[in-house]
Amino acid sequence: MRFRTTAPLTLVVLCGCFSLTASAQSASARRRAEAARLVNPVAVDDATLDQGRRIYFGECAACHGLLADGDSKMQWSLDPVPPSLVDNETKFGASDGEMFVVVRDGVDHTSMRPYSDRLTEPQMWAVVNYIRTLAPQITQH
Repeated sequence: MRFRTTAPLTLVVLCGCFSLTASAQSASARRRAEAARLVNPVAVDDATLDQGRRIYFGECAACHGLLADGDSKMQWSLDPVPPSLVDNETKFGASDGEMFVVVRDGVDHTSMRPYSDRLTEPQMWAVVNYIRTLAPQITQH
């Protein structure tokens, strides 16, 4: 008799979890599609590349490494390990817009915190421009 009363509840809970997971995936897909359409408004020049380099070394290199390849002293103390930002299979998107959104919003369930409260939009775009100089083989998608 107990099985009959808990089985519908279990089914409802399982369906609710699936619905939340599907909803989160859908929101993530929408966010990524919107990010992929963003166009980098910051010119690539010596001044912005220098700004991006200074910010990268001050904020990003400790986790992502000096060459943005994920090879850092802290990499094994973080879960998950920070990814390379310069390979052809970047985990969170290779377009400028996708990279910008990751810097701006962070990544849930990782050590990548949002920088929107610490950096201006032009500063975040400058970091994207600098990372591009480290990986010229990655092209805008």
